[in-house]
Amino acid sequence: IKCGRQVRLQHVATKGWLHSHSSHQSPLSNNQEVSAFGDENNSDLGDVWRIECDGTYWERESAVRLKHLQTSQFLHATGQHQYGQPIAGQREVSATARASNLN
Repeated sequence: IKCGRQVRLQHVATKGWLHSHSSHQSPLSNNQEVSAFGDENNSDLGDVWRIECDGTYWERESAVRLKHLQTSQFLHATGQHQYGQPIAGQREVSATARASNLN
């Protein structure tokens, strides 16, 4: 995949798109919320992410970041924020303004 390319990522089982928007905070970290949204027939600009990587193409085993196109936030997940319900230990996925080694 070419660095800088805009992509939409779809969950295989639910058909929801990786989605974010600035109007909701994540419940554990208070970062920008990331969720699955829509389906095969329902999508919007909140589903668009940009591939950020070094070089011309994202190479296998190379570092990559996903930057939300509408809000310029980076996809983010750590072990610091985990849910107890409905799936114990499930990590919160959110978006954050700062690029770091955690995103």
